[in-house]
Amino acid sequence: MLAAGPCYGQSPEARALYDRVYRYNNAFKYDSSQLLIHAFLSEPYVGEEDAYHAYLYMADTYKRLFDYPTTLRYLNTALSHGLRTKNKAYYLANIRCQKALALFDTQAYSQADSLMKLLSASRYAHLDGEYRSKIVMQEAYLLFLAKQYGLAETTYDRAITLMRGTSPCDLPMIYAKKIQLYGAMHEDTKLQDVYGRSLRAADSCRIYKYAMYTEEMMYQTYKAQGNYTKAFQSLLVFDSLQDHYNKEERLDKIAELDKKYQTERKEQEIIAGKKEITYQHTWILLLMAIIVAIILGLVIYRLGQKQRQLEQERERSQAFTQLLFAQIEEERRRIATDLHDSVSHSILALKNNLYEQPHLGGRFDELIAEIRGISRNLHPIMLAKVGLRVSVEQLVERIQHSDELFITASIAYAAQLPLEKELQVYRIIQEGLNNILKYAHARAAKVTLVVHEASLLVEIKDNGIGFEVKKTIAGGNAFGLSSIVERSKALGGSAHIQSAPTGTRISVTIPLA
Repeated sequence: MLAAGPCYGQSPEARALYDRVYRYNNAFKYDSSQLLIHAFLSEPYVGEEDAYHAYLYMADTYKRLFDYPTTLRYLNTALSHGLRTKNKAYYLANIRCQKALALFDTQAYSQADSLMKLLSASRYAHLDGEYRSKIVMQEAYLLFLAKQYGLAETTYDRAITLMRGTSPCDLPMIYAKKIQLYGAMHEDTKLQDVYGRSLRAADSCRIYKYAMYTEEMMYQTYKAQGNYTKAFQSLLVFDSLQDHYNKEERLDKIAELDKKYQTERKEQEIIAGKKEITYQHTWILLLMAIIVAIILGLVIYRLGQKQRQLEQERERSQAFTQLLFAQIEEERRRIATDLHDSVSHSILALKNNLYEQPHLGGRFDELIAEIRGISRNLHPIMLAKVGLRVSVEQLVERIQHSDELFITASIAYAAQLPLEKELQVYRIIQEGLNNILKYAHARAAKVTLVVHEASLLVEIKDNGIGFEVKKTIAGGNAFGLSSIVERSKALGGSAHIQSAPTGTRISVTIPLA
C-alpha cells in the first residue's frame, strides 16, 4: 500500500481509516474504500495532515485498479494538503517517491528518473527503509536498461540490504529483477541462485503473487535467450501458480461469506427468541388471527394456487437457463485450457525441432499468440482478478486494435455483482460487439455501464445499417441476440433491442440485489 503502517502526523482516526481501507482493498472492495474515504473527509475534525493521508489512501485504491492518471491526481491533491503543514519537506519527499513508483509502473522512465534524482540528491531524506529500497531498486533497473550491468548488480545488492532490514517479504521484487539482469549477462549460475532465493522468500511469507512474478521473469529471460524449452517450462509453472492463487482467493471469499452467514443466523436466532416470548404473552390474539387467516385462505386458495404454479414455472425456467449458461462457461473454460496447455505446448515443441530454420520462429510466436487470444475469448481468465470494468476496457481495446471500428466505453461500476453474474454481463457485451462486427457495417460503437439506484444498466449502441428486430429474432438464426435476451432473464433482468437504418441500441437492466 502507498502508506504502509503508521505515518508521521497520522492521527488515531486516520490510522483506523488506513486499517479499514487496507482490508477492503485486499478483499477487492474498492467501492467500499472510496465511500469510506469520502465519508472521513467530510468530518469536521479532519485537518490538513489527516486529509493528506486520506487522499494518499485514495491514490492507492486507484493504483490497485490500474487507473494511473487518477492515482497521480490524488497524489497531487494529497501533496497540496501536506504543503499547508509545518512538515512540508516530509510530505514532499514521500509524494515524490509515490509518484516515481507510479510512473515506473506506466514505463514513464524519464519522468520517474527526474523525481528519483531529486530523492537521491537529498540522500533519501524523510523516506523509510522500505521505500528507500524500492527507489534504489528502480535506479538499478534504469542502469540495467542502459546496459551498465556491473553497476546495476551493485545497486540491486544495496536495495536488497535495505529491503531485508525493513520489509523482507518484498525481497522477491528485487530478486526477480536480478534474474533478468543475470539472463542478459549470461551468468547462469548466479541466475539459478537468485531464482532459488526468490522462491524461498515468497514461500516463507506465503505470497503466491511473488512466486508467480519470479516464474514470469524466468519465462521472459529464457525467451529472450532463445531457450524456448525452458521458457515453456517456466510458463507452465506460472500458470499452475496462477490457478493456485485464484483458488486461495476463492477460499478466502468463501470463508468471509460463511462468517457473515453465521453472524446473520445468530441474529435471526435472537430475533426468533424474542418473538417466542411475545407469542406467549399474546396467544389469544394470535389464535384469533389464525382463525381469520384460515377463513381468508380458503377464499383465495384457488387464485393463490394458480399464481404459485406460474411462479414456480418461471423459477424453474430461470434456474434451467442459469445452469445451461454455467455448463457452457465450464465447457469454454475446458477448451480454453486445452488450447493454452496442449496446443501451445505442441507448437512450441515443433518450433524447437525446427531450430535450423530460424525464420519460422516469428510465425510460431504469432501462432502461439493467436491461440492465447482464442483461449482468452473463450474464457476471460483475468475477469476474476481485475474485475468487470477493466475486462470490458481490455475487450474494447482489443477490438480497436484488430478491427476498423471506432469504439468507446463509459463505465461507472464498482463490482456490485458477484463474479458469476459479472461473467454473464461480460458475455452480453461480448455478444453485442460481435454482432456489430459481423452484421452492422458500423463505423463507431459505444458501450455504457452505469449503476442507477438498485440496478446495473448496460447499453451497447452503434451507427450501423440496423435491422428488423422482430423479424430477425423470429427467423430463428439470431443466436447472438437471443443469447443476450436469455442471459438477461437468467440474471433476473430484461433486455430491450431497438434498431433503425441509422443504428442499433441494446439496453439491458440487471438488478443488483
